[in-house]
Amino acid sequence: MEERRKITPVHVDVLLKAAIARKFPSPGMAVELRVPTYTGTEEHSLRRPLDSRLEQVDFDFLSSNLDNHMFIQLFASLLMERRIIMCSNNLEILSQCSQAAAALLYPFSWQHVYIPILPEKLIDMVCSPTPYIVGMLSIGIPKLDELPLDEALVIDLDARDFHYVVGDESSIIPKKLYQALLRALTIVKSSTCSQENLDSFDALEDPETVNAAISEVFIRFFVETCGHYLNYMVHKPDGSYKFDREGFLKAMPSKSIRKFLEVFTESQMFSLFIQEKEMSDEGLPQGLFEKNIREYEAESKNHARFGNKVKNFGKFIKDSGQRWNGMKIGLAASLKDRV
Repeated sequence: MEERRKITPVHVDVLLKAAIARKFPSPGMAVELRVPTYTGTEEHSLRRPLDSRLEQVDFDFLSSNLDNHMFIQLFASLLMERRIIMCSNNLEILSQCSQAAAALLYPFSWQHVYIPILPEKLIDMVCSPTPYIVGMLSIGIPKLDELPLDEALVIDLDARDFHYVVGDESSIIPKKLYQALLRALTIVKSSTCSQENLDSFDALEDPETVNAAISEVFIRFFVETCGHYLNYMVHKPDGSYKFDREGFLKAMPSKSIRKFLEVFTESQMFSLFIQEKEMSDEGLPQGLFEKNIREYEAESKNHARFGNKVKNFGKFIKDSGQRWNGMKIGLAASLKDRV
């Protein structure tokens, strides 16, 4: 911070203490601070990024180590808060893939044990009954076969294969949404890997763009399935909000998606997401996810049709990739105040 703000360590300390004393801002909002210096008082604006999901996360790295079906089935297992074990002989692959897997859940957050690299001598920890995301060196795979694993997904990243599965991974996500995710990921990969696309307008130009496009695939999934939650945040007389879960579920016209939501809304990640909205004393937060919801509603022009437009899912992702190509400079400028 001394380098970025061009102030002394003493003033950095004062700035940090002033920032800690202030309430953490909502996404996209800033905290304005007045800090005394030797020459008077300086004003600093510390802005929280509207979208921090792509910082230090490489979805393309994870995608390159899994085929599209494996990618979706990993995502589905995460939604069910199961035990996930990733194995590789490469520490970078383990750490990058573990981090990307957890980040796939945006706007939700993984609420359980997260160990990107588990030392071999602690391998017995995978017998824990709680959900986890764990990375471990492939040398430990034979030992896994000797341990009692329950509802665990073990992925051999080097072999690009599942070593152990529960068996229902392909049926967790409703069929239409599964196919939509598959189609969208296929479009992203074909736009980056096809030689004939390298010089075309349709190509996703660089890793940053590919990363954003893959992220959009899964944000769109949550918009399609959970985006109508805002309509069921009931404003109470005391100014707080209460989530109407029953109304939220009944509003979903697709029976298969409704059944999926009945399970997903019982997860800790969904419960904490709603709890944070209910406890907010600044009104309902309006972050990137809510921005995507409003865009989707404007596109569909029918709030009751969430989940019914999956046939256009892939086209949306491709269009998003092209829009991202044109937006990168603007996005970089908007995040320039990041601390």
